[in-house]
Amino acid sequence: MVDSTQFAQVEEQLLRIEALKGLTSPEELAQQRLQVQVNELKLALQNRDTNNHYLTHLFALCTLPVQMNVQQEQRMHIILEDYVSNFDNYRA
Repeated sequence: MVDSTQFAQVEEQLLRIEALKGLTSPEELAQQRLQVQVNELKLALQNRDTNNHYLTHLFALCTLPVQMNVQQEQRMHIILEDYVSNFDNYRA
């Protein structure tokens, strides 16, 4: 059985990463995405380290022990493809 709290955490992390990287999100999440974008923009202006912030969210997402639905798996696949294709940008 899928824990609803963990499921919500996956949704939140997916949306944060999509917003941070400019990746598309499901249309039904447009309002939540706008809120996330505003919050992440505020944090980025304060911290000025968007790569580290992005990686923190990506690693948090990868450690969540939850079974994803098909839509979440597709979104995660796009996020990981983006990470792999831009890997050199994230190396310290």
